[in-house]
Amino acid sequence: MITPTRFLVCAVLATAVALPVSAKSKKDRICEAFGAASHKIAQLRLSGKSESEAQLAYASENADSDMLKMQLVPAISSYVYGLTDEQLAGDVETPAVDQCKAYQG
Repeated sequence: MITPTRFLVCAVLATAVALPVSAKSKKDRICEAFGAASHKIAQLRLSGKSESEAQLAYASENADSDMLKMQLVPAISSYVYGLTDEQLAGDVETPAVDQCKAYQG
């Protein structure tokens, strides 16, 4: 009787942990991917790559990226390369995610 109870407790705990993870909306997942891509492209900019070089480098290193599939890399690189040096020195990913999640379109 104890073994099935332990199994039940483990199953309930696993479900309780898994539900919030799976509860993320599609928009949240896309915005997080947008933020991650922004961070990667910002790193490429900081390393001295031009915008077109950064786009090509991102595309070659992230062939399975949703951002690449949705053809958002030019928009992301435009966002990153439009940042001032001061903005670039800070956190690029969090503001990108926040702006994406706030978009009502």
